[in-house]
Amino acid sequence: MPLNCSRYGKIPSERYPCLLDLELKRLDFSLRNSAVNGKDSVYALALDWLGNTYRNHPMSAEFAFERASLLYGSEYDEQGYSDDNPRRWDRKKALGICSSTVKRINDSVETRNCKLLMNKIKKRDISVITEEVGIPGKPMKGLIKYKTRTMFISVFAGLTMIHTGPDTIR
Repeated sequence: MPLNCSRYGKIPSERYPCLLDLELKRLDFSLRNSAVNGKDSVYALALDWLGNTYRNHPMSAEFAFERASLLYGSEYDEQGYSDDNPRRWDRKKALGICSSTVKRINDSVETRNCKLLMNKIKKRDISVITEEVGIPGKPMKGLIKYKTRTMFISVFAGLTMIHTGPDTIR
């Protein structure tokens, strides 16, 4: 199915990758340089439309990767971990987008970015920071970061209290 451009007539399908890559660069330029409110949602809608329109073309993997990257890089960390956070499941959605794209267009060069993002989302990461010196009989503070979740701990004579948020103590 060739593209129909009013000025140039029909464009053969072997030129789709170049044109779709140009469209992706144009959208990225618009996102970076636009002063319009809600430009992220317009960008996301354009990526969804292009990804669905050229669903059977390998370049649709690039649109899916950009959409998943937009979800993965959302402001979830700054907004907190509450249940009413609208962006709470964005990383799960990003993983779903990438996994469905890899299943649909499996052995393609274009899916490599989706595979890398999937590995980044699934990667387990933990870091522990504690005070260097502890006073005997006094609580010692520590910070544990697991993936994107932060826990503040206080250790006092074998009793550990974990604070996962402003109101929760276990």
